Amino acid sequence: MEKQNMWTGSMMMSPQPSGPTIADYFSATTYAGTGAGRNLVTGIDADLHWIKRMDVTANHGLYDKLRGTTKALATNNISAETTLAQGVTAFLTDGATLGTDATVNASGGTYIDWAFKNAPGFFEAVAYTGNGASGRAIAHSLGVAPGLVIIRERGGGPWLTYAPAATNKCGVLSSNVAFTASATSAVTAVSSSTFTVNGGSEINQNGQQYIAYLFAHDTGPDGMVRCGIYTGTSGTQYIDIGWQPQFVMIKGTSLTAHWYISDAARGFFPTASYGALQANSDVAHPTSGAARTDGTPTSFGVTTNVVNTSGAEYFYLAIRKP
Repeated sequence: MEKQNMWTGSMMMSPQPSGPTIADYFSATTYAGTGAGRNLVTGIDADLHWIKRMDVTANHGLYDKLRGTTKALATNNISAETTLAQGVTAFLTDGATLGTDATVNASGGTYIDWAFKNAPGFFEAVAYTGNGASGRAIAHSLGVAPGLVIIRERGGGPWLTYAPAATNKCGVLSSNVAFTASATSAVTAVSSSTFTVNGGSEINQNGQQYIAYLFAHDTGPDGMVRCGIYTGTSGTQYIDIGWQPQFVMIKGTSLTAHWYISDAARGFFPTASYGALQANSDVAHPTSGAARTDGTPTSFGVTTNVVNTSGAEYFYLAIRKP
């Protein structure tokens, strides 16, 4: 079993690190573009920066330490990894250095940066080279089984996802298509130490380079992230997760639906005047007709049919508020 990640030393099996909290591993930061190179302070030494310009149509931009600075992938398309010389130009211990590319720092632009740090029980980025073998187990260090696996070939192709909690487990982050029970190019199983892939060209083609983003599913009372399923009821309902979230991503698995992202940094409805961003789309910040979420001390709420159609199955990923 092989892996490449940003940790050193022995594997940590505890799902909840002693001492550090979610504030050390995740941040959501809104900022205004300056049009000049600058440092963006997020407060954490992130392994992944996921940036979206919100005021105009623009690609998502994902930059991680494994692939290196200036290497951008967009969740809203299947294009090959691009080199943006003026994208994220450095990873800092408390943020990142931004160049002048319009997707990260146009003068007057408005942006959100979701930053994730590798940590047991929370998140891990794993890079691997395909070998074409079916049933290949790739190691990870989450210490718990992931609740969501996202894999992308760097040379181009769909963003394949695997969500064990869903009835149909295999989805596509770059599309609004419904999940399927199985796929010729898919993750087939997960455990507390590995995720297993088949030999499909989109996930394990011999010689091709891949990046995987793994999000834990931690049901403990002090857990930092949770993945799960709920059934739509229409109208408004609250999904009890035991704590208040600061980030929620929702996808209808049984129907055609976008991957909606809401967060406390931009404001949950009804305090925000806009709806959720869409991981599979380059659209600007919606102001109407979009998914709406709000929260309580132990739940998140879904308030429109696009995230709460009666009888439909929905997958969610929620990150705890500090």
